[in-house]
Amino acid sequence: MKIIFHDQDKWYEPEWRALDGWAKLYYLYLYDMADQAGFVAVQPEVDRAICKLKEIPDDTKEIATALNGYIKQVKDSLFIVRNYIYQTQTGGKIIPDDPPRVKVLEAMDSRRRSGVPSVGALIREMNPDVEFITTASPSAPHRVNAYNRATEYYKRLKEQEE
Repeated sequence: MKIIFHDQDKWYEPEWRALDGWAKLYYLYLYDMADQAGFVAVQPEVDRAICKLKEIPDDTKEIATALNGYIKQVKDSLFIVRNYIYQTQTGGKIIPDDPPRVKVLEAMDSRRRSGVPSVGALIREMNPDVEFITTASPSAPHRVNAYNRATEYYKRLKEQEE
């Protein structure tokens, strides 16, 4: 079982309160289904059945419009959730020698390999408060492995932006 933290302040935002009920529920579903970097595949027909929301539009552009500001369409049916990394990673810091944080970089690298353009820039746009912190090489064995993997993922993401 994974525990996911949601931004509770959104309930006080006028934009959130103006959303239709189906859009709010659908956003919460997409948030729960996102990978460690906040990417989620939208499948309107399947999602309608799972969520029991007949209001979910077939057109992904309509979904993007309905949830504008909370999710962003990356390509076709792939979306990214706003502030996902910041909300799910304590303090919004991605430290490369911390094994759980490596999963975030791994998910980002996976999206880069699948053809998502400028993954690093997209992550920073949707998570403006997240910091990627570089550290000196760690000494603990489990942290060395995490650090080496994270460094490789981060290097590939930086190359994509150049």
